[in-house]
Amino acid sequence: MKRFPRFDVYFFPLVVVLLVATWFRLQGVTALSVSTDEGWSTWAIQPPHFEQVIDKLAHDRHPPFYFLILSYWSKLAGDSHLALRLPSILAGVLTTAIVFRMGDDTFGRTAKHGREDVAWYGMLIWAVLPIAVYYSQEIRHYAWFTLWVSLSSLWFIRVLRKPTFSHLLGYTFTLIGMMYTLYFAVWVIGLQVGVGFLLWRGDARVSWRVRWKDRLAVIGAWAVAGVAYLPWLYVMLSVQWQWLQSGISYAPGTFHSTPAEILQLMGQLFGGGLALTVGLYVVGAWGSLVSDRTDNTLGLRLANLAWLAELYVVMGWLVLFPILVLLNTYGTGVLAARTTVFMTPFIAVVVCAGFVRLRQGARWSLLIAYLVVSVGIPPLIQPRLAYEQTVEVLATHINPADLVILETGWDDNAFAYEIRQRLGYDTSVIRTLPWVNDRVEPVLVVSQIGEALQHAERVWVVNWFQPSQLIPHLTHAENGFVPILTILSK
Repeated sequence: MKRFPRFDVYFFPLVVVLLVATWFRLQGVTALSVSTDEGWSTWAIQPPHFEQVIDKLAHDRHPPFYFLILSYWSKLAGDSHLALRLPSILAGVLTTAIVFRMGDDTFGRTAKHGREDVAWYGMLIWAVLPIAVYYSQEIRHYAWFTLWVSLSSLWFIRVLRKPTFSHLLGYTFTLIGMMYTLYFAVWVIGLQVGVGFLLWRGDARVSWRVRWKDRLAVIGAWAVAGVAYLPWLYVMLSVQWQWLQSGISYAPGTFHSTPAEILQLMGQLFGGGLALTVGLYVVGAWGSLVSDRTDNTLGLRLANLAWLAELYVVMGWLVLFPILVLLNTYGTGVLAARTTVFMTPFIAVVVCAGFVRLRQGARWSLLIAYLVVSVGIPPLIQPRLAYEQTVEVLATHINPADLVILETGWDDNAFAYEIRQRLGYDTSVIRTLPWVNDRVEPVLVVSQIGEALQHAERVWVVNWFQPSQLIPHLTHAENGFVPILTILSK
């Protein structure tokens, strides 16, 4: 089998594209205020002690890998915006390199116009894809999940071709990492099991006994990964299941299964103008799987390991995305940019397989058009609150002995993080979220913070979205407080 061109020839352009990916992910990373979910991340990882972080995660809906790494990382690097976002930036840059290898290991092996082109195009468009950049800047686990999915897919493709011990070991390790990062790993594993168990026939050049031995080795990799996941599976089923059943419950940034909203989400996933990229995706998928084939029967194609690898990458979006749409329609809410961003490496590789089937001039023209649209007109992935306005007001008027009380629902964590980043951790901040969130029986906030109010001379109440319990209480004359400043914003 032809090997990829010498590494030293492509080292410099490879580094250049990785630097471009890094540059895009560093833009505005310190000025971008944390989102609601990022605020939860900053709360979950403090203090950075294993037992406490695990307890917080167990009583929410997330696996522990990313948050434990982030917790220990914050202990070393601090909790600034840049420090907490660096792990996601690193994951995004590494995924850019993995997309290069995926493009080469799949469509690159059969491309008629130079295998390196498939890898380069896929790597470049993923490096600047707005949704990939966005989630590589978040203090969340989605960039790491995308990295694990890409690594798992790369090792899976190599296992299909040659199930050596090293390939199986790498594949098993990435399966475990993927499962411990996000529960959506079940969809990727389901696809791999379908391809590996139902479609894969092994190397036709060896005996059926060897092929069955190879198949049992892959099943063994799935079994080992499953056993390694048992400790957290128990936590998921015994503690988290009650919250997991509701999905993401159409929270901000989620989509309904209407044609308009599905097209909007597809526009975020494909980038560069939906008509252009979907067209290239169709050209890449159809050209590789159908029109370029000389083996006219399905049986012959399944025996072709290169074709099976290409089929898997195509199915990474073409099968998984409709499954999530159906589940979103008839089951529970699961459709959002953050829950589907892991499909973008598959999309990038197939789109670039479409690029290489164009004439050289048209190829460069469309590539430039894609980059201009993606970079010049980036879509709004998810709106964020303007926390900096509140923080600026507090920084202007607050005294060291003042008490800040947050009545902002699930945004309490984000407000608390931004306030402490600006005013320091000596600022007294009370979150009311523990007593009013939708997972517990609501209790009167005043009864929980009465002692703190008694010792406070001035109180700042930050209220957003939810009805205030404190403002009516504090404005009663018998409680000893007098309103001195009210600021309304939207």
